[in-house]
Amino acid sequence: MISSIILITVEHCSLLDLLLDDPNMFNQRSELLTFNMNSEDAVKFILDRLQRAGLHVIQSFDLRETSADENDCHCAAHKNSLCDCQLVVLLVYDLNTRPATLIVQGNRLKTYLSLVEMPDQIVDEDVKKKLFDMLIR
Repeated sequence: MISSIILITVEHCSLLDLLLDDPNMFNQRSELLTFNMNSEDAVKFILDRLQRAGLHVIQSFDLRETSADENDCHCAAHKNSLCDCQLVVLLVYDLNTRPATLIVQGNRLKTYLSLVEMPDQIVDEDVKKKLFDMLIR
């Protein structure tokens, strides 16, 4: 279950690689949007839009909160510069539905929003419609 990764506390660059490479964790997701903004601003924007739509949102994971010291993390993707990668997991609830899981993955320049859909985690069609309507407006 995605919320179980909250208990992992390792260097956050290694954790990001682990999560994104795990074929069972996030490969069954569809990218919804790309934001030309940093991940922190994108998460605020997404939370605001979803809450205005009347959806209940729980931030169940934040990669930055797993890091003991960001200054010690040199990301291979950034060629020896300090890592600015971010990964946030949002659980989105509507009345009487199972949660939809959104993955917000980005850095200081660009952020990607994906919806997780797996056989054991089918997203309610009405919730999907609300997600698309509120985020695309």
